[in-house]
Amino acid sequence: MEKRLQSKILLIVALFAALVILFELGLTLEYILIFSGAAIVLLLLIVLYFTWNHSRTHIWKCGKCEKIFTIGIWKNLKADSVGIDMKKMKCPGCGEVTVCSAFEKSKLGLKNNFRMDD
Repeated sequence: MEKRLQSKILLIVALFAALVILFELGLTLEYILIFSGAAIVLLLLIVLYFTWNHSRTHIWKCGKCEKIFTIGIWKNLKADSVGIDMKKMKCPGCGEVTVCSAFEKSKLGLKNNFRMDD
């Protein structure tokens, strides 16, 4: 089974278990809603952290013109994922929307603070 699918299933099971425990403890609906809101905020912060880290540690290569470039967190969030480390986005080189591939900077001998000038 794919790791991402396993992670999603584990997250759903953990959320269900947390709700069951809260009901068993006799907490009212008000407390459960507060807990759920806090959990959603925490989940959003985790997603933002991992997206920021991915943006910081990867460079991108256009599928058409093969230009190498870096992207920020917001472009990384907005771009459509079409596979593992592949996103459909506008290339700063050719200006066309193509499938771009990500490569880890560390595997290419680059430091994480390396940025390309677009």
